[in-house]
Amino acid sequence: MEVVTETPARIPAGRKRECYGNCVKALILERTQDELFYAEGYATERGGLWPPTQHGWLVDRRGRVIDPTWDDAADHFYYGVVFKTRFVLEMLEKADMEPGILSTPVLMRRNFGSPTLFQATLEPRFHKDSNPFVASREAA
Repeated sequence: MEVVTETPARIPAGRKRECYGNCVKALILERTQDELFYAEGYATERGGLWPPTQHGWLVDRRGRVIDPTWDDAADHFYYGVVFKTRFVLEMLEKADMEPGILSTPVLMRRNFGSPTLFQATLEPRFHKDSNPFVASREAA
């Protein structure tokens, strides 16, 4: 997987420290085109200067990371999962439009009570082997 070095013009630049909301906003604006997917997990700076941080980002159809929050996305590694768009929108409704799935304990307990339930929420084109999504600029 590779990281898109420049955020496409159609994706609005997001506010710092609002990664989940930034990604949801872009997803809602784009969702009819089935071009973007919502991902959550951890991101860390190359070189290991900072510990991994809970983070949200987007993935395009080709599996490339698009990060509307960080200007220097290509300087990070991303580890996480890509969710089905329908599931993300359902979780927004359940959480009163408060974004963040893995970072919300109530949503986690209610929707990920078993490996089967968790697997059902993942976008299958990115999780064919049930392995976590891992992306970096050098990964193939």
